[in-house]
Amino acid sequence: MSKKLVILIAFFVSTLTFAQTYFGTVQDAETNQLLSSVTVYFDGTTIGVITDLDGNFSITTQNTINAPLVISYIGYQTLIIDKKTLLNNPIIKLKPQTTDLEEIVLTDDDWSREKNRIL
Repeated sequence: MSKKLVILIAFFVSTLTFAQTYFGTVQDAETNQLLSSVTVYFDGTTIGVITDLDGNFSITTQNTINAPLVISYIGYQTLIIDKKTLLNNPIIKLKPQTTDLEEIVLTDDDWSREKNRIL
């Protein structure tokens, strides 16, 4: 019985030693404002988190994942980085994404609501 217990404990300890936790902080590249609720995930996986109110995140993964880390936030350019970049607890700066909208022209309609309803 004790031999099985030792094997079981060794299995759990070895599983824990393969886990790696990465840390980082996400800021606006122009204002240095900390960004909360930024999506941070390993590409092609379901392993991900969102940043806290101070722009910080920590994400734990197994060493076998070779996917890049994707940092995504509405109104900002998505950033893809190698997980090795996270070894030094970096400050990641997202650049605002500008969106050009097409011009909308409003014209006066000569038709009344009654005329439009009949047609």
